[in-house]
Amino acid sequence: MRVKTFLTLGVYFLILSLSALGGLDLKFTGKISMSPNPAAPGEPVNFRVSFDNEGAGVDNLFCIGGVDTVRIFDRTFAHIDAGKKRTLVFNWAATGGSHTVWFELDPDRSKKDRNYSNNRVEMTINVAVKNEPEQEKQQKLPDLNLREAYATPSVKEGSLNSFSCTAENKGASYKGQWIMTFLVDDIIVAGKESYDLREGQIGGSQYDWRAQGIGKHRLTCVVDRDNKITESNENNNSRSVEFVVTEPEAPVVKKPDLVINSFEFKPGNATTADALYTSFRLKNQGDGIATFRQGDNYIEFTDPINRTPHKAAINTGRAYQPGEEFSPHTFHYSPNQVAAGDYTITVRVDPDNVIDESNEDNNTFTFNWSLAQGGTPDLIISEIRVVTPESPIFNNIYRYNIYVTIRNQGTGPAYLRYKALECPDIYIPDMVGTQKIDPNGTYQVTLVKDNPPEGTYNWRFTVDPANQVAESDETNNIKTVEFIVNP
Repeated sequence: MRVKTFLTLGVYFLILSLSALGGLDLKFTGKISMSPNPAAPGEPVNFRVSFDNEGAGVDNLFCIGGVDTVRIFDRTFAHIDAGKKRTLVFNWAATGGSHTVWFELDPDRSKKDRNYSNNRVEMTINVAVKNEPEQEKQQKLPDLNLREAYATPSVKEGSLNSFSCTAENKGASYKGQWIMTFLVDDIIVAGKESYDLREGQIGGSQYDWRAQGIGKHRLTCVVDRDNKITESNENNNSRSVEFVVTEPEAPVVKKPDLVINSFEFKPGNATTADALYTSFRLKNQGDGIATFRQGDNYIEFTDPINRTPHKAAINTGRAYQPGEEFSPHTFHYSPNQVAAGDYTITVRVDPDNVIDESNEDNNTFTFNWSLAQGGTPDLIISEIRVVTPESPIFNNIYRYNIYVTIRNQGTGPAYLRYKALECPDIYIPDMVGTQKIDPNGTYQVTLVKDNPPEGTYNWRFTVDPANQVAESDETNNIKTVEFIVNP
């Protein structure tokens, strides 16, 4: 039994191989079937027929079918293997009289079939003709009339032209699919499906076409281009209109434009004794975005310490919008760090030209500035007061409060930052912000010490331990207080 099976399969594959070697052979295997048969006028009729591929496999096989001279059906098969069978089907609304129904394989004869004589099959049918006036018969068929094709008369290349096509059914109501085809210069650019169109009803489709090709063009709208709908009038299904495509507009490039709104040293009327800082505002007055990357130099100005240009970079990349003002940094100078005198300060935004601006000639701002000679501070510790607690604050913890008074006995203001005092035996936190002490002014620091052991202490306090304040006398910044803790 196994030997017989193998022999049968071998013979089958041998036949297929020999057929493939012999080339393509497409043929209809039977007659066209019709349902219903007979059919009455106006009745939908279904036609079908089968065909075989008795030769080699074939790709992109095109098949058509129709009634009389009207092609109603077309289909393309992507691939048909050797020995495979396929069925072709189409529907037709019956009209009275004698008709020829036909199907054809590879009508263009592009597949090199061995025998084209069996690639077409036909059948003659007769549909009874009702004894009624011709005008009445015509009115029972739909009539899709293309009433308008519209395109914008003039569009620029690259822009959209909104096409609009409308059709009116001047005949009997139609139920089913109908297609509106859009063609530009006889080339199909779109096909829009619609369904049903009652008697007297108007239906339409739209399509946005990207304009290309400078010059005159023609839009043609066609309803039922493949004649799949039997109509009383097949000569009113299309309409054309001309339009023009013109040169595109040059693109508008939006660019930023950076300027310096203001730049000054503060406080006003300052002297060398003051702590100075910059106050400035930059602005993007253009219509494009200015984007600085991290590390880009965004400003350059004359440094008053050495009178040379100083550049400052952006710490974090940032995009500045049109109309936005910004000031990423404030630059500080300690008292007596800048010498008294007259200065010409030049400020430039985007000094390295990393931003492509609409105007590169308005990036510089120059102004004159004078700094008067000021007095010099002289800080001393004028008083240290230790307050002994009368009772514990909680859980036998005795807290001693120490009040240290700092006095400026010099002629200029003093600006204390970070550390005002230092004492090896007492924890003193860093300052928050800056404390200004005017001449003859004082500043008190409050400290605490919990449960110091019994004994005698000599607490040594130093004002401005980091020498951040330039003083007229740096030798009087230390003061010691003796303190006894009794049992």
